[in-house]
This record gives sequence, structure tokens and C-alpha cells, in this order.
Amino acid sequence: MPLFVCRWPNGDFSAASARSKEEAIQLLAEIGNAETCEVFATDNFMLHFHLKEQVDDFEDMLPVRFSGFGEQTHRMLCERMYPTYCSAIAEIDKDRPQVTEVAKERFNAAWELLNKALSAERTRNLAQRRDRVADSQKSRLQES
Repeated sequence: MPLFVCRWPNGDFSAASARSKEEAIQLLAEIGNAETCEVFATDNFMLHFHLKEQVDDFEDMLPVRFSGFGEQTHRMLCERMYPTYCSAIAEIDKDRPQVTEVAKERFNAAWELLNKALSAERTRNLAQRRDRVADSQKSRLQES
């Protein structure tokens, strides 16, 4: 069964296993309206979780913590979901500043670059979503 990834307007993403994109959108309704979001099928999606050593919160439904993404999943997320942020990381990786090796200004500039990229990712799809919502509403009005 295919796995579908949804990029929400605020930059969050969800994954749902479904027979079709339409079914995935129905499943994602548990979180929000995915009809106007970018929803696409992906292969080789992998997540890894660690079993906790101790329970540290009564609110946790499972005794695990997120550990990371598989290599192909990480690459897909960088390329498709967060390209601006990943470009910023790549720029910093060329000459990654270490707190002990560089001036505080340069280190702070690296953090600022990442925070600006994160902000850009958070708002990247908002205008596109507004257009899709308006188009969807027009279509529904025309059908009635």
C-alpha cells in the first residue's frame, strides 16, 4: 500500500498509508483539511524510534522517542518538503562554524540564516494554498 506525504500550509508534514491519494486525504482529515495541500506518494519512507530507558511523562502514549529518518527519507524531505532550509544547511556545511573556532558574529549569522530559512519554509505554501482554496470553493459553487 502506498505511503502519502502531506505538507501542511504551516510547514508541518504528515504521512498516511492509503490505497489512493483521495483515501489519504480522508485519513489526514483527522489532522486537518488536506484537500488543498501538497499530497504525494513516496517510496522507501523510513523512521526510527528508540525505546525509552524510563518513563518520563505520564502523557506519553508510547514509551518511545523519535530517533531519525532513513537516508532516502531524509533526502526526499530536504528536496521536496524543505528545500530552502536544506539549502541554508548546505551553505553552512561548506564552512560549518564551531563556537570555539569562530567569532560569535559569524556563529550568530549562521543561526540567523537557518532561522530565516525556517521562517520561509513555514510560509512557503500559504499563498498557493489560498489560491487552491479559492479555486476549490469556486468549483463547488459552479457544481451546485
